[in-house]
Amino acid sequence: MSEFDRLFSVLRDMPDVVSAGAEKGLRKGALRVVRTAQDKLGTYQPAVGEFPAWEKLKPESVRRKYSQKNKKAARAYLKKHGAWGAGGNDDGPLVDNGFLSKAITSDDTDIKDGVIYIGVMGGTVPNDKGSDPSVYAAVHEFGSVKSKIPPRPYLRPALYENQEQVAEDIGQAIAEEIETIWH
Repeated sequence: MSEFDRLFSVLRDMPDVVSAGAEKGLRKGALRVVRTAQDKLGTYQPAVGEFPAWEKLKPESVRRKYSQKNKKAARAYLKKHGAWGAGGNDDGPLVDNGFLSKAITSDDTDIKDGVIYIGVMGGTVPNDKGSDPSVYAAVHEFGSVKSKIPPRPYLRPALYENQEQVAEDIGQAIAEEIETIWH
C-alpha cells in the first residue's frame, strides 16, 4: 500500500476513530464525576462555583440520625462532642446507610449522540428501608422548602469541578485512538 493510499485510508476512518475516542473519554469522565459526587457525601462541602456551601445539620437531625443507627453510636457521639450537632463532619451529612452513594451512576445509552447521563438510580432500597434514592437525592441536591431541607448539591458541583479534566479525558482518548490507526 502506498503512503497516499494509507493516508487516504486513515482519513476515511477518522470520523469513526474520533467517535470511538470521544466515547471512551466520555465514559472515563463520567466515572470521574460519579466518584467525585460519591466522595462529597458524608463531608460538609464548601461553596463551589454557583453552588452554595452545605449548611450544618440541625442538632435535632443529628440526634435523630444517630438514635436510628443504634444507642452505642449515639452514646459515642455524645461522649466525643458533648452535644448533638457539634461534631462537624462526624455528623455525616447525606450518609445514613450508603444507598445514595451506591445509587449514583451513569447511563451511556445515548453516547453515540455524544451524551452521557449522570444521576441517581430510581427504585426501592433493599428490605423497603427508606424511600426511592432518586427522590431523596433530588431533595438534597436542590433542597426542599416544604421539608425545610437546605440544598446540599453534590452532583452538579462534581461535574463543575471536573469539567476541565473530563475535556482532557476526551482529548486524550481521541489522541490514543488516532495513534492506534496511524502506526
